[in-house]
Amino acid sequence: MKKLVGLVAALTLALTVAACGTDTAETAAAAGSGDALGEAVTVHGSWEIDVVDPDGSVAESIAFHNEFVGQELLTDILLGDDNANGWAIAIAGDPVLCPAADLFCSEGATAEAGDDGMSIVVTAEIRPTNGGDIEQVEGRIFGDGGVQRAFSRKSMATADGGPGVVPVEADQVVQVEVTYTFG
Repeated sequence: MKKLVGLVAALTLALTVAACGTDTAETAAAAGSGDALGEAVTVHGSWEIDVVDPDGSVAESIAFHNEFVGQELLTDILLGDDNANGWAIAIAGDPVLCPAADLFCSEGATAEAGDDGMSIVVTAEIRPTNGGDIEQVEGRIFGDGGVQRAFSRKSMATADGGPGVVPVEADQVVQVEVTYTFG
């Protein structure tokens, strides 16, 4: 866990250094000149979702990339205004897949450093209480007080550039793996 926290801290520091103090023209000029501070650091989330039947067979499998939305969260962590106390994966759908949880079904997730030492692999299993279509997914970080804050997000709707909604039945398990890479 300490390795994971250290990896997140180092990567967020790199993101902050790369993003602060330059405008677009300076960044482009510096990138063209080989200046390392001018290179943009990006966060990518590669998602794999399997919907698994009670007999263990995979009913649906989908892979896609998400949108990074955790800029404010990373800033708060670096400034000491919040902490990274763990990960969660959340899904939302129509009809509501987990009525007791309001809009999102959310489960605590396991996170570990990837084999390359520069990625984070987050996994979770979610058991919706209702059937329906998964319309949105989020990778989240538990902050202070157990509050979950979005780190990455993806609308599944094709109209939003998504891969399409994912059907799920109440007796199925949604297995999620997200690999976050930094470049």
